Amino acid sequence: MKFLLLNFFTKNKTTILIAISVVVGMALLLKFPSKDNVITESFLNEDDVEYDDSENNFKNDTLEKHGLTAVENIVIKDDTEVRRTPNIARYNALYVLKFGTKIYTKNYDDKNSKAKEIDKSIVERETKNGFVAIYAVKPITLSEKPVGYVAVEDIVLKTQFKNFKPQPKRIEIDASTLAAIQNDLVVNGKMYQLIEDNKRFNNSITYGDYNNDGATDFAIILDTEDNSDSVLLAYLMDTEKNNYRLIFTHSATSYLKINTIVKQTPIVFKTETTSFPFDGIQITSNEPNPIYYFYSANTNSFTLVKN
Repeated sequence: MKFLLLNFFTKNKTTILIAISVVVGMALLLKFPSKDNVITESFLNEDDVEYDDSENNFKNDTLEKHGLTAVENIVIKDDTEVRRTPNIARYNALYVLKFGTKIYTKNYDDKNSKAKEIDKSIVERETKNGFVAIYAVKPITLSEKPVGYVAVEDIVLKTQFKNFKPQPKRIEIDASTLAAIQNDLVVNGKMYQLIEDNKRFNNSITYGDYNNDGATDFAIILDTEDNSDSVLLAYLMDTEKNNYRLIFTHSATSYLKINTIVKQTPIVFKTETTSFPFDGIQITSNEPNPIYYFYSANTNSFTLVKN
């Protein structure tokens, strides 16, 4: 028996190796999908998508017949999550899409529609809770199901993409820093929040050793919800309790950028060059010259230094 098997493998060696290569190749392809900026069919699983078409009894009806069309969109955010359901429920993310990926959505065909009446509920059903149903290939009929949902703000129409200016990636704040900020969002009876615009946000927080104790402190600028006012918050690290303490606040309307001036850095002050023994906070505002805040041990607060 062993001789017959050995003889079979010897005579069919090439064919067997080819078959094994094909099987291994297919397994690898399924395990590691293409990284190109397209959604491939092997990516998708319709059973994973929550999509209610109970009201749609037009299995073979086209979008065109009902005054609808499929429009091309471009993903404008890296690692855009495609979700099984139109919400941010835990564990419902299917996969992520990269910036520049093309997808389709259903919409009204205002220009070319010949339909006597447009059923707006069809399109309204595509968008829920700030999420929109997306399609890997251009849908033709009403019965075609989406491959998932993405946040509406994460895509733009292809026709608008050429005018799109991507925002810089938002810098991350560690958990202890964020927790300290969230405890102090109300200052003098006014509610503030983290700056929403990514570029401004990245210029709104800075780190340094402001009281020269060897621990890292930080300062941040917050905005009101209507962006009419800003406030500067400065925190020192309490090394004994291992948490941040808010020790200084100052309201303003024209803060644009904040950064740390390392101690002993020469700065021009009243036409003379000087330096300070501690790290300081430099703020760029609408005024021609920057302003500085330096920690004072006598007051356990910050003192304004201004040209």
